[in-house]
Amino acid sequence: MKKPFVLMTFLALCLSSCFFAAYYGTDEFEKLLDLRTSTELRHALNVELLRQGKESFPVREAVIRSAENYLLIQTFIFRRDRVSEEFLEIITEQAEKGVEIKLIYDWLGSVVFSPLFLYNLKRLPIDVITHVAFWGDQRGVNRIWHEKIVVADGNEAVIGGMHFDEATLEPSRFSRTRPARDLDIYVEGPIVKDIQDSFSENWKIIGGESLDFLEEPKPLSQECLQDAILMRFVSQKPLTHQEYRINYLYVEAVNAARETIYLESPFFSPALDIIEALISAARRGVEIKILINSFWTTDLIWRYPFARLYYPLFLREGIELYEMHGRMTHAKYALFDGVYSIVGSYNLDIRSAYLDTECVVAYYSPELTMELTEWFDEGLSEAREVFSLFW
Repeated sequence: MKKPFVLMTFLALCLSSCFFAAYYGTDEFEKLLDLRTSTELRHALNVELLRQGKESFPVREAVIRSAENYLLIQTFIFRRDRVSEEFLEIITEQAEKGVEIKLIYDWLGSVVFSPLFLYNLKRLPIDVITHVAFWGDQRGVNRIWHEKIVVADGNEAVIGGMHFDEATLEPSRFSRTRPARDLDIYVEGPIVKDIQDSFSENWKIIGGESLDFLEEPKPLSQECLQDAILMRFVSQKPLTHQEYRINYLYVEAVNAARETIYLESPFFSPALDIIEALISAARRGVEIKILINSFWTTDLIWRYPFARLYYPLFLREGIELYEMHGRMTHAKYALFDGVYSIVGSYNLDIRSAYLDTECVVAYYSPELTMELTEWFDEGLSEAREVFSLFW
């Protein structure tokens, strides 16, 4: 008599974990993420989604000009063009006023474009360290640093997917296509501490001194706390942390979904545990749409055939795949049930999953998530649905 009871109990637990997983915005869900990502919720004020360079670059400039004590800036690609030179002029002006400037860029991502431009950075009154992916302790062969971070005085920050270049601001020099889709996010308040702590850790990993001058964000009044969004900053540093925290974040966010999952990413070869979570979500009836680049819009054509190998896994489960046509997407974000968002530098590909440093913010906000959902729908209008491996 005990065996049927044990079997029924086991089945009930399996069904409850499938259909009654901790939901976004609940204490249970956030405690699960605390454990899985080794992070915690912080308050964020004046959160602003920044679509493409026309929205992000003026905000980045305002953040840089607002700094009175220090600026922390990290980027993957830093090439010579009109946008980067204008930003460099502003950064240099701030340094000449006495603002402490710390700049990190990735050598492998930048040197092929403008080696002389990068060499001349050493002549400027800013403190620059390059991450070199070929030698040195904690650097690792072919391990790029892909984060994009701007922090001013510990109080405000911009993170996301954009480099300091023209790609998301102006049409390509080699075609008449519109600027690429891309996304940053602006935040103020206590969440900035986690962002600047991550930068400080990166700075020390590649040989920089301890940044003892960093300031704590200004404390918030009770009135401000009422209008704040609870948000978590999650970084993934495979060389220094054996946990893959953003992978875990995505898995738990997918597991919690009950209605919709919308994903946008330039490259497509997700981590195995994310693939499993997406397939499980599709089988329980969640609508899943993924917006990615086509052969004609990707800037790394050699990666496209590799991405196509993943298509059958998703198409056979009813997951909808859409390829951009007419312009590239460089945006990296995820939307769940119209209430929860993940925004940052993390691509849905093997590099971001297992090799490169990345960072994102994740938050429960129906208003901001719906704002991004509308932008996602705009992207779908520029894309074509994929119906088979061969079309």
